[in-house]
Amino acid sequence: MRIDDRTVGVPAEAAGHLVMAASQAGKYAGLNDEGATSAHLPDLATEIGATPVKRFVDGAAEIQVGVLDELAELVEVSGAALARHGSITSPPGTRIPPHQARGNLFWPD
Repeated sequence: MRIDDRTVGVPAEAAGHLVMAASQAGKYAGLNDEGATSAHLPDLATEIGATPVKRFVDGAAEIQVGVLDELAELVEVSGAALARHGSITSPPGTRIPPHQARGNLFWPD
């Protein structure tokens, strides 16, 4: 059950960035065996990605504040896990050093 069902207008471009953040954090959470976090992030990406189609008002996607809260918390959890590990686990068990992970959500160019 979502705690805060108010909505806030988010430009479509920003909604796209939120989908990318959720997707990338979900990928890293999955690679690092973060269970429920890796399962929930794709749901948030789908929900946010659907808003420009389902709830588009005056040039902005109307996204529930609760969705944004959940996303912020889970992206923070995944980012903290990456910071603790110091690198990203990638199949099949190889490690990618942070300096080779440039251009992603956590190590932007």
